[in-house]
Amino acid sequence: MRNYNNNILFSATDLNEFIECPHKSFLNFKNNKTPLQKKADDAHSLLLQKKGHEYEAQYIQSLKESGYNIVEIPSQNTLEKRVEMTLDVMKSGADYIFQAALLEEPWHGFADLLERVNKPSLLGPYSYEAVDIKLKRTPEPSHIIQLCVYSDLLKQYQGETPFSFSLILGNGEKKTFQFSDFAQYYITIKRQFEAYASLPTENSLPSPCSFCSRCKWQKLCDEQWKKDDHLSQVANIQQSQIIKLENNNIQTLESLALLNSAASIPKLSEQTLNRLKSQARLQYNKRKTGKNELELLPPSEGRGFARLPKPDTADLFFDMEGDPLYVPDGLEYLFGFYYFDNGNHIFKPFWAHNKIEEKKTFQLVIDFIIAHLKIHPNAHIYHYNHYEETAIKRLASSLGTRENEVDNILRGRKLVDLFKVVHDAIRTSEPGYSIKNLENFYMEKREGSVATAMESIVVYDHWKETKNYKLLKQISDYNEDDCRSTYLLQQWLLKLRPADTKWFELANEENSEEKKQGQTDAERKKELYEIALLKEDTEDDHPFKELVAQLLEFHRREEKPEWWSLFDRQEKEVDELTDDLECIADLTPSLEKAPFKEKKSTVYSYCFPPQEHKLKTEANWSLTNDVKRLGTIHSLDNEERIIGLKTTHNSLPKFFSITLFPSHNNKPLKEALYRFADSIIAGTNRYPAIITFLKREKPQIKNQLPNAPIIDNNKSIIKASINAVENLKNSYLFIQGPPGAGKTYTSSQIIVSLINSGKRVGISSNSHKAINNLLTSIEKDAKEKRLLFRGQKKSNKGDSEFKGEIIKNIFSNKDLDPTSDLIAGTAWLFAREELD
Repeated sequence: MRNYNNNILFSATDLNEFIECPHKSFLNFKNNKTPLQKKADDAHSLLLQKKGHEYEAQYIQSLKESGYNIVEIPSQNTLEKRVEMTLDVMKSGADYIFQAALLEEPWHGFADLLERVNKPSLLGPYSYEAVDIKLKRTPEPSHIIQLCVYSDLLKQYQGETPFSFSLILGNGEKKTFQFSDFAQYYITIKRQFEAYASLPTENSLPSPCSFCSRCKWQKLCDEQWKKDDHLSQVANIQQSQIIKLENNNIQTLESLALLNSAASIPKLSEQTLNRLKSQARLQYNKRKTGKNELELLPPSEGRGFARLPKPDTADLFFDMEGDPLYVPDGLEYLFGFYYFDNGNHIFKPFWAHNKIEEKKTFQLVIDFIIAHLKIHPNAHIYHYNHYEETAIKRLASSLGTRENEVDNILRGRKLVDLFKVVHDAIRTSEPGYSIKNLENFYMEKREGSVATAMESIVVYDHWKETKNYKLLKQISDYNEDDCRSTYLLQQWLLKLRPADTKWFELANEENSEEKKQGQTDAERKKELYEIALLKEDTEDDHPFKELVAQLLEFHRREEKPEWWSLFDRQEKEVDELTDDLECIADLTPSLEKAPFKEKKSTVYSYCFPPQEHKLKTEANWSLTNDVKRLGTIHSLDNEERIIGLKTTHNSLPKFFSITLFPSHNNKPLKEALYRFADSIIAGTNRYPAIITFLKREKPQIKNQLPNAPIIDNNKSIIKASINAVENLKNSYLFIQGPPGAGKTYTSSQIIVSLINSGKRVGISSNSHKAINNLLTSIEKDAKEKRLLFRGQKKSNKGDSEFKGEIIKNIFSNKDLDPTSDLIAGTAWLFAREELD
């Protein structure tokens, strides 16, 4: 927001802030009249800006090195001059325009890039689309809104709104989106903002949201909340709970703390209300006395203190430091362990300063844990909150190493998250439950120069620039303090633990030796193949063969997050399960539908409260507190909120929650990958098209001159595409484009032409829906050309069936006729060896 010619100019940031928090817009307009006190940029915010500029510069340089013509609009000129220069460059037809200035009052913007595309406009046989460069590795709604604003502004310069816009993400990936997919929402919210801007409200009260921590007005809102004794001061309270309390005239922390014990709040469970009242009372008492207070929660089976295993003198206390700004996908640069040896405390740090070191260091860390546990089988690894466990799962999967060992650590329940113990065991008068809050009860005040995880990231970045090892010592000291704090927290909790609480022990069936052996065999097999693939490779072949080795056991790695999530849900409460899209929570028996028999199974009907979920009929299900498949979903009515659960069990609990149970059978896919690896090791060249694709070689096409375009723009795209595919020499060809560009139409034309010329065609995708969509287009084109052919699609009964006239569904692999003109199915069909 800026003043311009006695008016206010708006930007994409203003629109995004209006969406995020209307109170922020209120303060923005107020600040435009009378400057308010903003939160100063801290070191981490400045680092983010710096890294953003560096990544932007790297991407621009990569474009220049690729030979593109890039024109930068200087930022030191006036807005009018920058807009004028932008239009001049657009008219000249530059490949890219950097920091393009766009203006159509009351809106303006500075696009990171305008990219020239081959779509005619008022400018000539081309036009421009907006591109934004972001450090983030996934697109966010605010990015889309920003690009919608730029696309909207471009319309006046070239006569029409761009078809699409793109994001360059922090991992180097380019994501393209179609403007029309977001246009209706963008236009609606833009009108709402403009209406608000024409008559801003005179008064507004702040409401906590997820954007508060990075808001420039955070200090003003914090002061207002303290002055008003706002309910957001209550530790762990949710915004939805605040709204329910305020609707019942409970507006302050004090009023909640002093609420009558018999009071009830509509749509707020008694358990939740009691927890919030108790938390508010503790904080209210501390406010009055200045002393911290603590209370123990009622014991709950398998929760709270019952999560603590019997302590061992060889227990490890673990903490990690990571750099999320490391391009392309972050870096875990420090793994710290605190433990005792003969009564002496030891701090053992493991460092990694690049991605190659990260893999080696991770291997050393897991090897250290495994060796330690072998000597001390009763020891456990303690940490606080989920970061460490999440990180080692991610590293094992993404690096493709020590997966079996990590699985054994997890399956053996050797990781102990003390946050989960605290959450269900105690309640304190602190305004939060970070480990720093809890240290007020058991630890002296820290004195290190690095005080927070954010500061450690800043200091680490300074070390990367200066190589001053005193900076690494500061980070190491901070990490050691965190590890030591975890140890002291465990000791404090052990003192608070009621004497009659049972120690956590692993159930025998949870640590199946058969499962362990299966994991060990799979990893050993992969290692042997990796050795065979790489032992005689050349420098040119190494990246290709290394990629083949990484593909082996890919599916097993991909399955693990589902299983990990299944185990994690065992520890979630009903409120958390309600927000989990993989679950339906809080089921109660239907009073209208009695159980009934279906063959050897029984179908039980249950009602459930309003909630979003991804469950569908025929899906496998299990109880959230037990990792066993119990049956399939027989029926599901989301309007009436009734679900039918089919199971062979004679009874089900009265009240429970369910989740999807993994049902992958990836054995055919795994076997296909190993067959491919066998062919590479043997040098048989059995799969030439796949080899060409994985080596990123250019498509091999008969009579195609080197570096000549595959599609001549002066000829019909369809005819040229058909010609290219028909002349492929054991190679591949991509047809790419955003939604609506004509990929399905072009593909169907090619396929019909191939069938007509006597070729047999296979069609595959991971999605039945995508296959069916293409088959529909193929049948339509075949009918228009009066082409008769034999086609089969391997389907499952239900939603995956193809409803066509020429192409027939088959439901068993035995019914497949390999001589058919067209065969369609998912990867599971084509992974079979007989279809190689």
